[in-house]
Amino acid sequence: MPIGMTFQDISAVLTEINKLATGQEPTSEIIDTSSFVSVAEATLRTGYDPVMNAISQLATRTIFAVRPYNALFSGLEKDGTAWGNHVRKINFFDEDPIKDTSWSLPNDGTTGTASGGDDVDPFIVQRPKTLQTNFYGQANYTRLYSQFTTQLMNAFRGPDELAAFWTAFVQHLSNQIESDREHLTQNLLANYMGGLTVTNPNSVIYLLDEYNAETGLSLTATSVYAPENFPDFARYAYARIKDVSDMMRARTNNWHQNWQIGGTDYNFMRHTPYDRQHLYLFSRTQRQIDSRVLSDTFHDELARYQDYVMVPYWQSADNRAAVKVKPIYTSTAGVATIGTANVGLNNIFAFIHDDDAIGYTPIDNDVEPIRNPRSRYTNFWYHYGFRFYNDFTENAALFLLTSADKTAPAAAKAVLSRSKTVKDPEPAE
Repeated sequence: MPIGMTFQDISAVLTEINKLATGQEPTSEIIDTSSFVSVAEATLRTGYDPVMNAISQLATRTIFAVRPYNALFSGLEKDGTAWGNHVRKINFFDEDPIKDTSWSLPNDGTTGTASGGDDVDPFIVQRPKTLQTNFYGQANYTRLYSQFTTQLMNAFRGPDELAAFWTAFVQHLSNQIESDREHLTQNLLANYMGGLTVTNPNSVIYLLDEYNAETGLSLTATSVYAPENFPDFARYAYARIKDVSDMMRARTNNWHQNWQIGGTDYNFMRHTPYDRQHLYLFSRTQRQIDSRVLSDTFHDELARYQDYVMVPYWQSADNRAAVKVKPIYTSTAGVATIGTANVGLNNIFAFIHDDDAIGYTPIDNDVEPIRNPRSRYTNFWYHYGFRFYNDFTENAALFLLTSADKTAPAAAKAVLSRSKTVKDPEPAE
């Protein structure tokens, strides 16, 4: 629904509210202000509860059509059809090839055994090696919005006032919802970054350490931004990110966690095409690169990714390049584990991951109104539920400037993600 509605637009809104509030389908088309007032009066006669409930229903249906503020990381949202019922995942594992016996049979016509010749068994059993992982948990919260009768009466005096009321109602609420989703998703990403340092340390790449080793320099996280140092390092960093992106396209057991359960190795063979990769770049560094080094060179290649985000801050606007978290992750034994140590990450340069590694799905969203007759206001309780998942068996890579950027802070932000990946229990004998 557009912001700054015309009379025709707001008339259509009021007509729809009238239908919802009265339960009557026939409604005269509004063509002038006098008709608008007539419909408004007819609507208000049905009572404030039905009217506010109708507005609530209409807001619920249309609130996401236009968002004055769009949450970052929206590419991680999965719809209910794709992920709403994603509670288990079947993984398949490679087996070693079997010797081709057609090239090792006797070639001299002799019999190999006293019982009548060589025996080649075509009925040997090769069971498929599979593993089921489950996703559990859901995070719920509630928002409260109070609407007063006097506001409603004033709003319906004319189309302009109704448009102002409706615009403020939808915009304020949608901004809050977008911020909620953004902050929840930021902590979902923070959990994965922190967990990655434990589940697969090889997926954490220290760009400046590697660059110093290759060039023989001794740059620090501060001196690397000097005019004589930054351009060449920036080119190296982008080349390294693109190289990892290319490597993720290959089907390997790298770039993710592998398991060992009951003495059996489970090596997940994963590959991530470009159109399944999410790439996040820290905007403060990115803007420096854009203006001082590469201009638009790298941007021309970003269309190949499923999702690309310039991240203004990873977790806190006060400490933009850092993440502090006590992560929950899956151990190599397939058990959901809460980390024993806090993880601090600083100078986060970039993060790239498979689409199946991180995501969330809105679940069980509902609006419930209740009227206070004494004070003439209606409370709207907005209930929201989200399912989050971090799957450390999917490809991901985190780019920090140096190894010193990984620390163990005394305090870390609590993880908001409730979902985790765990191995299905072994069946009873």
